[in-house]
Amino acid sequence: MPLEDLIRPGLALVFIGFNPSQIAWERGHYYANPVNRFYRLLHESGLTPRLYRPEEDRSLLDLSIGAVDLLPGKPSPRAGDYPAHEFRSGVEPLREKIEAFGPRAVCCNGYGVFQYLYGRTPDCPGLQEGLSFGGSLVFATPSTSGLANGKHAERLRAFAEMSEWMKGIEH
Repeated sequence: MPLEDLIRPGLALVFIGFNPSQIAWERGHYYANPVNRFYRLLHESGLTPRLYRPEEDRSLLDLSIGAVDLLPGKPSPRAGDYPAHEFRSGVEPLREKIEAFGPRAVCCNGYGVFQYLYGRTPDCPGLQEGLSFGGSLVFATPSTSGLANGKHAERLRAFAEMSEWMKGIEH
């Protein structure tokens, strides 16, 4: 079941992933792999009022949260299964999509996503001062993938910063 972009005009925050996992693609829902920490981090940080399931991903739009991928339509077990030039070729179409939908901020879900967008790793997790992507503020966090171990505290700090930021804006 193909994974549809989780985006609409005027969202507060859109997460940008590498590409759909094979499990997410098969189930048709973002971050559907049971070992992915995305939904737990949304809840633990206060971005969502309760723990959502991947099958409820479309309801995140009602909370002004969306999700897209740098390589939509190209599922794989790991992001590293595609060569870097394919990810780089996805940057401009993604920028155009973000410009068209106009979220207030985007979050690179994985420092590698950030690196494809900017050609370098972020200086720190959280808000990237002075940067924008498609006119949106930029946050960065270590990937929520189950393959990225040992980063829970760093991820949670970045998600909590996004939660505080969202509390301070009007949706």
